[in-house]
Amino acid sequence: MAETEISVAIAALVISLVALVVTCNQFLVEIFGSANGYSKCAESVIGPWHTKRRRVWKWSEFRFETQFTTPQVVLLSDADFYSHLFGGEDVHWVNPTSQELAACPELSKTIHPREQPNKSPTYIASNSHVNLPKGNTGLIARHKLREMQLSHQIKARSEHQVTWLRLLRELHLLQHSYWPDVCVECKHRKRDPLEVCSTPLGGSHSPDLSRVAVIYRTWNWDFMPPDLTRPLAEMNIGDTIIMALRMGMQWRVLDLESSRIQADGNGYNITGFEARGLGIILRLTADGRDSYNYPRLIPSSAVDKMLLGVLPGDPDLVGQDFPLITKDLSLQPLADPSGMLAAIGMPNERRQEIAEMGQIHVRIDVITFLSAYLPLPGSTMTRYCFPGWNTGPNFSNAYRYWEGRLALHRSLRARLDSGIPNTQLQDTLSTILERMDYLEKYYGDDWYCRWDLSPIIRNGHDVVMKQKCMEDIRMVYAYTQEWWHKGSDTFDRRGAYTQFVAAHAYMATHACKDAKALIKERQDKFNAQYHREETKTERRARYEIDDTKHGQWFLPEGYEIGLHYVKHLHHENHGIRAYLREINISWTEDQVEEAWWVMQLRGIAWHFSTWHPDTIVRDVLGEQLIPSSLYGNKSPIWIT
Repeated sequence: MAETEISVAIAALVISLVALVVTCNQFLVEIFGSANGYSKCAESVIGPWHTKRRRVWKWSEFRFETQFTTPQVVLLSDADFYSHLFGGEDVHWVNPTSQELAACPELSKTIHPREQPNKSPTYIASNSHVNLPKGNTGLIARHKLREMQLSHQIKARSEHQVTWLRLLRELHLLQHSYWPDVCVECKHRKRDPLEVCSTPLGGSHSPDLSRVAVIYRTWNWDFMPPDLTRPLAEMNIGDTIIMALRMGMQWRVLDLESSRIQADGNGYNITGFEARGLGIILRLTADGRDSYNYPRLIPSSAVDKMLLGVLPGDPDLVGQDFPLITKDLSLQPLADPSGMLAAIGMPNERRQEIAEMGQIHVRIDVITFLSAYLPLPGSTMTRYCFPGWNTGPNFSNAYRYWEGRLALHRSLRARLDSGIPNTQLQDTLSTILERMDYLEKYYGDDWYCRWDLSPIIRNGHDVVMKQKCMEDIRMVYAYTQEWWHKGSDTFDRRGAYTQFVAAHAYMATHACKDAKALIKERQDKFNAQYHREETKTERRARYEIDDTKHGQWFLPEGYEIGLHYVKHLHHENHGIRAYLREINISWTEDQVEEAWWVMQLRGIAWHFSTWHPDTIVRDVLGEQLIPSSLYGNKSPIWIT
């Protein structure tokens, strides 16, 4: 009897313990299951970033909540980067140095995956060929079965995994193409030394340098929309547009009001859709290639602005930017009430006069003089893309091509030979002539636009020669910057400079009109006298153009415009000084001439230092321009 009672008691105890264990298990499952979204932040979904997820206990609600970390992908200058860093944020470059990789293991494992990145089954089938023995049907069958299994595994993983992991990897490769010596693990990817930034990261940089960075953002799943199935990475509209263009995509649809977004190109595709409570969500797909043909554009915020038709003003002498592409995708006219000339203070009456004459060369001049200098220190990259020229692929002015340079060069030499009593003017003009002579002597193919030979800026020589050329032209441009600095104690250099640009625009409008009228008059006179068109040889002989020394193609218009600039410089009614007097700026003729020749050297140096290929706007932007107002748009956008 006693043994039976003991057995019953033991059985009851065991049952009670089992019930207790089951109850505790159910309780723990219920408690841990209260952490909504924890399983949606698993490794199969967000890869290495799953190590940043955690359950946090909330005593007030007696449950767990899920916290997770995802990247915010942004474009930053060095100053912006350190502003975030000193503000206590966890921020890293997407192309970190070997010392920085240890501080961001999630990012490191994302950009350097230990297995191949997700590829489509089609790509695997076409790239998984191995040399199998002929006739060994069993081995061939097993190999094909393995291909099918691997294909299905990757397809399943791709359907669940977030696409921002792939985006980070691709952005790392993009940045690596600019700085190929930074990432040790990617050094096997060879890059053209004529199209890279050689300055080591972490050293001194231009404040205009623009790079992709990642800011770690921690979120609470409880505050996510109920329909969310995967953690999202944050971006913003302005940076997303620029990054896609630099990756080689073109924007096909960019309708933010209806949340319709689509871009493709270079093996990538981005599609966007609207999600309730979040806004626009993007999805990236890539075809799995290991190398991409990125547009080789200078990695600076100035060139980023130009992609969207924003003219980046010189930060010291101009101090403002000029958006040129309107919301309806038209290009803002030069003399528009809200255009460039109005922004720098040109009176309405003079703007109307310029608008009526409509000289396109003047627009090119104004853009040239207002723009910031584009090439970066320590970089061999010279290309940019700017849809704001508005003259088709072959835009021209007196500074971009050799005809105008030759006219100015000859005119300056003749001016010095005539004798100049003013010592300061004599010294300045002599210095300018020396710099022009230097560029002509050592970089003749670039100076005379002999593109069929070996122009250095267009990669016609080795990297050492290109670096020296870029350093020389930077020093020439710096001289013009310093010249305006030296007068800062006697006048407002920013106001004086922009007013001088306006004065040149007014003078140049009349000079261009007279130059074109003279060319037409000569043509008509020649046709009437000889009853035929003037030949190329006769035209070159008229202007003393050397077939060996000078460029192959010669356009009299560019040469005559350069000559007429000099001729109209001191014009009584529309010369530089006459315009300045109207706005109560009293400069002597010698001061005006000195400043104007400095600006001519500045314009030549600006175009000499850069490369805007004829088809680059179509190649980079496609058929659709992008409104300038979208640059710098910080409205959040998400990527799944």
